[in-house]
Amino acid sequence: MFNLNTRKGSLEHRGRKETVITLILMIIIAVVIVSWITGLWSCEAGRKDLTKEQRLTISDYINSVSVLVQQSNKVSYTFFNTINKAKDVSREELDKKLLDIIEESRVILQNSNELNPPEGFEVSHGYLELVFDTRNRSYEDFRPALFNALDDLDIDISTTQITNTFLHMFMSDELYIYFQDKLKESGENIGIDNLTIINSIVLQDRSLTSTQNVLGFISDIKTV
Repeated sequence: MFNLNTRKGSLEHRGRKETVITLILMIIIAVVIVSWITGLWSCEAGRKDLTKEQRLTISDYINSVSVLVQQSNKVSYTFFNTINKAKDVSREELDKKLLDIIEESRVILQNSNELNPPEGFEVSHGYLELVFDTRNRSYEDFRPALFNALDDLDIDISTTQITNTFLHMFMSDELYIYFQDKLKESGENIGIDNLTIINSIVLQDRSLTSTQNVLGFISDIKTV
């Protein structure tokens, strides 16, 4: 039988999702504008000959960033591996694993904040910090949302909460692409061509940005 309440709830979910996506796009656009304005100063400097010390500083920075990105990729793998096996472990063990993931992510964010980017790389590093901050927030927000879903406290609210965490992961992946582009541009501004760094994608399954698909995701986790 067709249920008006069900249809209304579906429309409300869709509306909330569209609002979140709009906010995410606004944030990305704002970051791009700020980056562009800040980057004008860097472009004014133009190309210049780098000393051996400057090249070593840039090389050390890229290596340090690469390590953090690899760690972030590992955390995301552990995260999805953990939640995919949620029904096979006790609540206490699941909670401990999620807390460990949050702590690892927090350390990555902290380490990125403590890095001193070389001159001309300040803008690109700002993107990187946004990436790790967004990912850390998504892991932190996911934990209470998941337990709300498992406890059947309010499936509508918990589904929206979990969907939002996946949207944040998606946003972090998009921000990382901006970081890669800006890193390459920063290198070109000082005469270093083809400056690249490894890829990083947290949300492999982008269908999880859909509330309907998240409902199925929750159902799979709760299946005994």
